[in-house]
Amino acid sequence: MVDGLLVLSRLALYLGLMLAFGLPVFILQALTREQSALPFARRTLRVVAAAIAVSLLASGSALWAMAQAMSGSSDAAAVWGVVQMLLTQTAVGMTWDLRVALLAVSLWFTATSSGDARNRAAVASVLGAVALATLAWTGHGVMSEGRWRGSISVPILPTYWPLGLG
Repeated sequence: MVDGLLVLSRLALYLGLMLAFGLPVFILQALTREQSALPFARRTLRVVAAAIAVSLLASGSALWAMAQAMSGSSDAAAVWGVVQMLLTQTAVGMTWDLRVALLAVSLWFTATSSGDARNRAAVASVLGAVALATLAWTGHGVMSEGRWRGSISVPILPTYWPLGLG
């Protein structure tokens, strides 16, 4: 059951972050300044806000499921201890903190700002891009030891995929 929750949480997180980054970029690229004043742009930003909210919930759920799998227990106190360890002593925790902070700022700005849709989309796309990039630090590419722990492999990973080497 924990594995299923982890898989579903990560899927929701990936989909939410793709929308939180991609839809604002769509507004910036596809709509002119005049078109961005239309109700379509405002509705699209509401979808962005919903995707950000889903991403926040999925981030929390994925962290809890990962901690529950690591602890091997369903006892909330035991799982909470692993959550605290993950957040304070691992690179996964540091990137989780960064992602949640970026998503919270992006949600606040996207949902509460009444300014120009293009400006809101620009801010949401930058914050969404960085939040999406934090996913790289949750994979096996950074799960190494030593002085250069993940610092070399993560920037190189995107070059493997187009070359068919990854």
